[in-house]
Amino acid sequence: MRPIVRRLCAVTLAGLLTALTTLQAGPAAAETATISGRVLDAQSGLPPAFGACVTAHDDNDGHIVATACIDLQSGAFAVDGLESGVGYRIEVGSGGDAYPLETWLPGGPTINHAVPVVAPAVLDIPLPRAGTLTGTLTRSDGAPAADLPVVVWLSDREEAFGRTATTAADGSWTIGQLYPTPYKVSFECCWPAWAYGKTDWSSADIIDLPAGQTVRVDDTFYLPATISGQLNDAVTGQPIEGACIELRSVDPAGGGYVPGCTDASGAYLADYVTPGQYKVIFYDPQGRYAATYYGGDNLASATVITVARGGRVTGVDGRMTAGATLTGRVVDSRTRHPVAGICPLAHAGRDGDPVDNQQQECSDSDGRWRVSALPARPTTIQLWGGGDPYGEQWIYNAHTQAKATVFTPEAGRTTSTRDVRLTAG
Repeated sequence: MRPIVRRLCAVTLAGLLTALTTLQAGPAAAETATISGRVLDAQSGLPPAFGACVTAHDDNDGHIVATACIDLQSGAFAVDGLESGVGYRIEVGSGGDAYPLETWLPGGPTINHAVPVVAPAVLDIPLPRAGTLTGTLTRSDGAPAADLPVVVWLSDREEAFGRTATTAADGSWTIGQLYPTPYKVSFECCWPAWAYGKTDWSSADIIDLPAGQTVRVDDTFYLPATISGQLNDAVTGQPIEGACIELRSVDPAGGGYVPGCTDASGAYLADYVTPGQYKVIFYDPQGRYAATYYGGDNLASATVITVARGGRVTGVDGRMTAGATLTGRVVDSRTRHPVAGICPLAHAGRDGDPVDNQQQECSDSDGRWRVSALPARPTTIQLWGGGDPYGEQWIYNAHTQAKATVFTPEAGRTTSTRDVRLTAG
């Protein structure tokens, strides 16, 4: 039995030694590779006079893996220390103004245009001559557009890639060392402006930039459109301070907005107006005056104002009439206790829409509500709020507008209604 035992021990020792050797050796090292070749001027076929460097970037996250600069005499380069079988994004940067700051293989201005090159590889790289964009930006009032950023964008996707300039005192600007490809140009400020005379990237003109050429991009920087005018009391003729202007777009999808209010002289300026067609409403957030429509008695008959890009629309004046006020009190029909949080909504007559720009005050702890800035015309009042117990109803005790009580408020005066008893549903 001894020989068998001795043999088993020998086999076990041999296996242990093999395992230890395997653990010490570890995984096989990746095979290194090189991407080499020449960088030559695409036009002359000679190496760039001021040299160039070739950089391999990681295909996944873009970090720099290795860089090598060319031999000035031959244009030859060799980027070493790469991993065999792995793809790299290759960038060529030149020290001379005649060439683009960045050229990405097989030909593009950004890393997103690069197609990975698998190492090892040998390739000759034709380096294109750079293009230049230059121009003069003039404001729509004729003055130079100074101190405005100019940004170059790609034309095939909405991507700005760091090539910018600032307009000089005379509105001039220049951006050189650009890869020759189509671009779009924007002028940055407080509102969008793109060459030529456009307002966004999608509508901006495509500017083709050939290799070695200078292309002019002269454009007009439109100032924001404005509407201005004066508001006065229709009876006294005195200026109204604190009244506001509302612009309602004729385009149903355009909506409306309030760009400003009057100063002590009754003057207003609506600035940064988006080009389009509008109707104008003058209203008083303090409730002193009823809403007035420019050029008409109501929104439907109001004059349409066309605002061009950079336009200055003046003389949009209005005369406002003192508003009427309706007020009252709501109580619970069973307990006779006042009900807070009930809000009034004034409508035109028994079949009209809510009154434009009315000023509402919901009922307080004493149940008192108030609605002001009403025109002196037949009016019905809808009450809503106060939670589920009461729901909505029309004064007095009506469930529809057609059966509601019609009030005829007087301009500049307050009309008090009798208490409204709310019944919980």
